[in-house]
Amino acid sequence: MNYHLDLRERVINWVINGNSRLSASQVFKVHYNNTVKAWVTSCKNTGEYAALPRERPKRGKVNEEELRQEISTLPDSFQSELAYQRKKTWN
Repeated sequence: MNYHLDLRERVINWVINGNSRLSASQVFKVHYNNTVKAWVTSCKNTGEYAALPRERPKRGKVNEEELRQEISTLPDSFQSELAYQRKKTWN
């Protein structure tokens, strides 16, 4: 769940001003462990209120010509078998 940056700032400032993280979770109605604790820790580590952008793994697209060639050499293979063969060659 994404929260507005304003809420994140208020929660972090609440804790920085001497209030407990547990009271912040109760006052602002957000989860203690997964939200308040993580926000405060992240702010202390980075100095930023905003969440860090998530990095997504980059996946390469399958070369269509190579795939056609593999299928023509192994026409009776299941898709899972072809995927296993590709995985072996990529690693």
